[in-house]
Amino acid sequence: MLERVLLLFDENRPFWTERLVKMAGEDPLLLEKLADNGLLKKTGGGFCLTDEGRGMFRKWAAES
Repeated sequence: MLERVLLLFDENRPFWTERLVKMAGEDPLLLEKLADNGLLKKTGGGFCLTDEGRGMFRKWAAES
């Protein structure tokens, strides 16, 4: 689920690789889907939130 992967990102863990997402028990392929939707950007071999992604993080975190 996209929401669960996006919610892995926070102040203490702002950067995730496919390997780390898999270790967290989530589907690493969802990182690409989130990037395609403009919520993540690829950087340094991994992913971090975009401004739009931070906004969606706040929305989904409030709903959880």
